[in-house]
Amino acid sequence: MKSFKKIACVLSLAAILAIPAVTATAGPLGSVAYSGMSNLPLRNCEGFWCGKLNNIAMDEQLKVLIYGSGGGWSYVEVVSSGQRGWVCNENVY
Repeated sequence: MKSFKKIACVLSLAAILAIPAVTATAGPLGSVAYSGMSNLPLRNCEGFWCGKLNNIAMDEQLKVLIYGSGGGWSYVEVVSSGQRGWVCNENVY
């Protein structure tokens, strides 16, 4: 009976870990999005290698100016400051 409980526990854990993470993305052009992490890098081009213009606070409101589909990058304007730059779609909602 102990073996059955161990197997059931392992299978339950495996099922939980197999649930895919839901990734948030910026919405269509002109929509509003929000920073989904603390210190979200606002970059000067599309890519992690691009220079960082600023860090955006968690839940900061962003206006989508150019929407990059497919989990890519979107060009946004930080509503509170007017600063513009690129953010990774996976880090906004």
